[in-house]
Amino acid sequence: CTVNDYVSSIMKMACEILEMLAAGLKIPPINTFSKLLMDEESDSVFRLNHYPPCPDDLFKGGNLIGFGEHTDP
Repeated sequence: CTVNDYVSSIMKMACEILEMLAAGLKIPPINTFSKLLMDEESDSVFRLNHYPPCPDDLFKGGNLIGFGEHTDP
């Protein structure tokens, strides 16, 4: 699956970056950070959400419940 391939590639890249950080900070072992990402108990999730635009006339009734524009931390 293309999404799974993408997630695997990004995780591999993230591990490489984390290992470079550990090496630069002289933190042994080099996988101190990357092992946390690769742990099977890790809560790392790749999620795709799609929120279709809401027609303006639905806003006028005042009964619409949803999320306004935002970014996740």
